[in-house]
Amino acid sequence: MDPNLPKIKKIVLVMFENRSFDHLLGWLYDDNNKPQHFIPNEPGATFNGLKLNKYTLPYKDHPDFPIIKGTCGNGLSVPSKDPHEEYLHVNNQIYGTAEPWPEDKTPTDSDNADMKGFLQDYSKFTESWDQALHMTQTYTAELLPVISKLAHAFAVSDEWYSSVPTQTNPNRAFFHCGTSLGRESNQHWTAVETFETDTIWNLLPDHTTWKIYYHDKWPVHNPLAQKCYTQYTFPFIDKVAKTDSFQSIDKFWDDVEHNNLPDFTFLEPKWGFGLDNRVSRQGNDYHPPLNLKEGEEFLQKIYTTIRNSPCWEETLLIITFDEHGGTWDHVSPPWNAKPPDSHKGETGFLFDRFGVRVPTLLVSPWIEAGTVFRSESETGVPYDHTSIIATILTWAWQSDIWNKNKKTAKKSGLGKRVENAPLFDTVLTRSSARKDKVVVTPPSDIKGPPITIHNNTDTKLYCYLGYTVAGEYPVIPMPKEIGYLERGHSITYDTSTNLASWDYFVQASYWVGDGIQKPGEHIDHGYTGLSDQWRLFWQDWQRILHHQSTVFNAPAFKDKWTGDDKYGGDSMIRIRNESYTKLYYHLHYTSEHGLPGGQYKGELHRGEEFSYPSGKDKTAWRYTVDISHWVGDTVVKPGERVDSDWGVDKTWRFLWKSPKPIKHNQTVTIYHDGAQHPSATIEC
Repeated sequence: MDPNLPKIKKIVLVMFENRSFDHLLGWLYDDNNKPQHFIPNEPGATFNGLKLNKYTLPYKDHPDFPIIKGTCGNGLSVPSKDPHEEYLHVNNQIYGTAEPWPEDKTPTDSDNADMKGFLQDYSKFTESWDQALHMTQTYTAELLPVISKLAHAFAVSDEWYSSVPTQTNPNRAFFHCGTSLGRESNQHWTAVETFETDTIWNLLPDHTTWKIYYHDKWPVHNPLAQKCYTQYTFPFIDKVAKTDSFQSIDKFWDDVEHNNLPDFTFLEPKWGFGLDNRVSRQGNDYHPPLNLKEGEEFLQKIYTTIRNSPCWEETLLIITFDEHGGTWDHVSPPWNAKPPDSHKGETGFLFDRFGVRVPTLLVSPWIEAGTVFRSESETGVPYDHTSIIATILTWAWQSDIWNKNKKTAKKSGLGKRVENAPLFDTVLTRSSARKDKVVVTPPSDIKGPPITIHNNTDTKLYCYLGYTVAGEYPVIPMPKEIGYLERGHSITYDTSTNLASWDYFVQASYWVGDGIQKPGEHIDHGYTGLSDQWRLFWQDWQRILHHQSTVFNAPAFKDKWTGDDKYGGDSMIRIRNESYTKLYYHLHYTSEHGLPGGQYKGELHRGEEFSYPSGKDKTAWRYTVDISHWVGDTVVKPGERVDSDWGVDKTWRFLWKSPKPIKHNQTVTIYHDGAQHPSATIEC
């Protein structure tokens, strides 16, 4: 045990959620801003982060897509859809390429782990190409100033791996228990399950005080929940818990301020989750797809509260993430993981390789600024979450080491991975505590470029813009940004007037002219009370990023002619409407003498047909047909003909330059080729 470790009287640990090292801290250092200290101090050591124009991700037959420095105007909500993190998906991310890794193929140490499957895996579940490319975007120190500045000012590891190449519960189990009992993934999509085995808490000495401070009872949406996540998920903790072992996060702030912290503190963040920003709960745990501002604010408050407290000089703050959460990292996880026990995964996984790299920071006045640390294990075993167990138990038992022939305390109760785990006690290198005061500030309200909505259809639309604050639902409509949008017009909304934590949503409807709700249609009367003649483009709000545009398009009207000029008693002229909207028809006829004879006219709803028995007329009669549709405005554009006949107003336009002839026994059908209704795309 390093001689500085006994100077630490209190350890505070916070474990955040679902971000890889490169995704958050890959740009932390560069050639003009190098680390000041490496542990171990090896000649020629360099920071294992990102470099411009070096890394790409493939996707099918597309050219490779470069990894981007920054989030392309998307602020702190990248990725905007929660990537997959289950064991089989992680295999695909690590071993896949432009094509998926076969689910039934177990990776071996001879397979190429090029970290090239992330875009391909993520794109399966995204709703647009722009959203899929979030996988190529990364955060910078300007975007995440709190975690970045703490990493600069103290110590960060660029070779710290999650314990298992999978998702939250197995990785948190490795931290708490040194094993996941053979579970490769969460047993349920809600993450509600239990691990019936001993934990780090069960092995702490009796004289070591500890508490777990939490935001939420678990399960979060259960009003009868009585325990926090850690207590619920790892029930053997209750064997050693005291009546005050589990406290709300508000008690933590008070305990720090009054120097009442226990020896070992574990902090649970506010859990955030959701498939995307339309179905989500904003937390402060850094979990995608939600806004990272609250996570940065929570971390800033943790550090600042400890830094300003009487216990600062004797406290070690450990900041880590449970797993990568499907976000990209360029370093292949190594294969030299020690299986913790005899459990095998359901696919045969032996728990002999680590998961993807995650950020891990050590913050203490006994640590030099600008430190990058890595394992000093003689066998080359890197850090993973079991190193936290090994170091904390060594620290807790420092004067009562169970096995005095080893540097580390005996940890046989938590499996072979813990026994084999390297310690990070050597990071506390200073002979005296630092007196400087590092000040960290949460992200400022990043102002984004405007959002634009274009109406490229041939009819007036009704548009909506809404927002949420940091992902908290429901969507709040913006009254001033709701209204009619005429064809060819655009709406531009300046997002710089609002906070960076706002997420924006768009919705719109188009006129069909009837109250019949067809399969798949959604009547627009839930937002503003329009008549039942309007149909929404989408069932629900659609998220639009700060720099994006929504473009509404309508399919062109087509006309199809069938039948002939056969004259007889059963001859019939028919006009059919198979378009997406109500039409207005005019059927003109002339007598056998070529004189105008009059017209039939009227509304023609979607799916309806007008029939005229031409067989009752004389064979010499001739007919023409003219059809118009509603555009919603009185602006006459070049080449347009206005249908201002009685029964319609000047907001209708004819489909053709002039009436078209129609034969005695002919049918004209108005339809659309391809899309059967107006469509919308959200674009950069």
